Amino acid sequence: MLIMRQVVFVVRILVVGEILKNIIFGDCKNFPHIFYMITIKQFNLKDVDYILHWFSNTKNREFQRTKTIDKDKALRLISSDKNKTVYGIYLDDALIGYAMLKYFYVKVEIGINIDEPFWGHGYGFEAMKLLEEKAKEKKYYKIEVLVNEHNERALKLYKKLGYKDTDLKILEKEL
Repeated sequence: MLIMRQVVFVVRILVVGEILKNIIFGDCKNFPHIFYMITIKQFNLKDVDYILHWFSNTKNREFQRTKTIDKDKALRLISSDKNKTVYGIYLDDALIGYAMLKYFYVKVEIGINIDEPFWGHGYGFEAMKLLEEKAKEKKYYKIEVLVNEHNERALKLYKKLGYKDTDLKILEKEL
C-alpha cells in the first residue's frame, strides 16, 4: 500500500512538473484552454488582410448583414475614429477575431466576431469581458449588443454575461 501511494505521488509530481515546464518554456499547446491568454488590441490598417480572410469563411458570415467585402470596405471597417474603436481579438499572438465599440451619448454598442475555428472555447466570453472594461474606462454606463435573433450561440453568451432582451426590433433600408 505504501509503495502504491509513493507511485501515485511521483506520477502526480511528474504531471505537475510537465505542466509547469510547458508554462515556463511557452509550449502550452497540450493545454490550450487553460494557459492561453485572450487580449484585445486596437486594429492597425495592416490587419486588413485578416478581415478579408475572416469574410472568406461562409460560417463566419452566416449571421452578418454584410456578406461580401472588398479591400476598401475592409479598411473602412477596421478604421477607428472618435465614434468607434475597432479591436483585434488575440489568442496569445494569433488574431482570432475582431470587435468594435461604437460610442453614443450615454451608451456604447459592442459587436464581436470570432473566427469559426475558435467558436465554443470561451474566447468570446473573455473578449467580451475585456470590451466591457474598455467601455468602463471610457466612462460609459450602458452597453448594447446587436445580435441576430437566430444566432443562438451569441444569445447564450450575452445572457450568460447578464445582458437582457429589450424586445426592440431594428428595421433598415438600403439607400
